[in-house]
Amino acid sequence: MPGHDEGHRRDRACLCPSCHAKRQAAFGEFVTEELLDPVPHRHVVLSLPRRLRPFFRRRKRLTRLARLAYETLKELLQAAAGTHGAVPGAVACLQSAGNLLDWHPHVHLLISWGLFRRDGSFIPVKETPDPETVARLFRHKVLRMLLEEGAIEERVVGNLLAWPHTGFGAHVSREIPADTKTPATVARYMTRPPITPERMLGDAGNARVIYRSDIVHPRHQANFRVFDPLDFLAEVSAHIPDAHEKTTLFYGWYSNRTRGYRKRHGLLKEARVKEPAPDREARAPLEVRRSWARLIRKVYEVDPLLCAQCGGTMKVIAVIERPAVVRQILDHLGLPTAPPQLRAPPKPPNHVAADQPRDWSYEPFFDDTPLPDPLLV
Repeated sequence: MPGHDEGHRRDRACLCPSCHAKRQAAFGEFVTEELLDPVPHRHVVLSLPRRLRPFFRRRKRLTRLARLAYETLKELLQAAAGTHGAVPGAVACLQSAGNLLDWHPHVHLLISWGLFRRDGSFIPVKETPDPETVARLFRHKVLRMLLEEGAIEERVVGNLLAWPHTGFGAHVSREIPADTKTPATVARYMTRPPITPERMLGDAGNARVIYRSDIVHPRHQANFRVFDPLDFLAEVSAHIPDAHEKTTLFYGWYSNRTRGYRKRHGLLKEARVKEPAPDREARAPLEVRRSWARLIRKVYEVDPLLCAQCGGTMKVIAVIERPAVVRQILDHLGLPTAPPQLRAPPKPPNHVAADQPRDWSYEPFFDDTPLPDPLLV
């Protein structure tokens, strides 16, 4: 990005694709190489009904929501294993954006599907709980927390308990094998950014920003939303965490306190020993060329030096940055030199359907629920 190096924000609140890709790659490497034990894990997503979401705009409650999600799964695993003297290990990531930037707080957990005793032995759990059972237990904990804080009244709790559907969403993936690729992919998915640049379209003539999705949103009755530029910035800023706010938390066997205890008693998983990186000046030109290709392959899982036609290894012979020379090369190859014009998505059958408010009583699970990761469905 132009001007990215000097005046750019180097904190976790930055939403640019470059910073998020780096954070996702670093987090996936940390999870697989230093944190997770070689035991089965599952990816669990817990979400809230639309009626309760405004109460969690007070972002301090989001951290408590992650704790309740972990306690829900811990109690279910302890009941399945028949013991309360062991705990699972879990990584929780807080997300607040839905598919179309709606305020949709939900929790992603990468949790060991079993319990760890204090001596480091592992108790596997083979049973898979019914998602409705997980949602009901999670609902009980969330309503009790809001009631104790005085955020809601007992009549609201009674109304929510009377719904034929809980309104709370629960997605439990199948068992994740203890390899070196799948947990890293899941970890990167859990820490994905709230916005995706590929989904943004600009309408300069009407001064609008169009944000689209792959599926039709049940409430908006469309797969896109049209924003005024200032309204779009307001929607995005709502998903930026506050200063010193933690959006990734570790519980149970993977908590910082437990990791310190395990380190003192020799139970901590040994991290892979990495060779120290040589100085930039001491690197040979070939090593420098390989380093950028290795980073691209690590972040985007695509080898830029692999020929798409013959599968052979390519090498860099020149770096061309002058626009005039690039345009001549593209003209010689018969490739377009002008960027494609962006068009707005087609309007829905009812042109005003996307702008009309809709009544609601309860929320089905599929409403604005984050899509499950493709490796685990």
